[in-house]
Amino acid sequence: MNERLVDSAYSFMQLLETLGLDGAWDDDIQTLLQMEETRKKCCCGGPRREAEKAIEAIYKKIIDSKLDALKDTLLESAKSNGFDTIRFEGAFRESRRQFNPYKKILK
Repeated sequence: MNERLVDSAYSFMQLLETLGLDGAWDDDIQTLLQMEETRKKCCCGGPRREAEKAIEAIYKKIIDSKLDALKDTLLESAKSNGFDTIRFEGAFRESRRQFNPYKKILK
């Protein structure tokens, strides 16, 4: 049994790349990937930091509300690439000292 761990927005984007998914089937995933391209192309720190904040906010929205809707698409592609389960585990920063952990397993 092979498991793929996703612990951040960046590892989620790597998973999408590994599975060959471009995000065209979901607006939030497409926005997430566009923000990553924006972050890579920024010439200075201000816009780059804003893109990073947007990436984290969109990733949190996907984990909190859309993961169940995306489950079938992600698992179908994952199983064709040799992964039986996808484990989403990490923590979102709520404030300077407070984190909100999450753990969701797709199988």
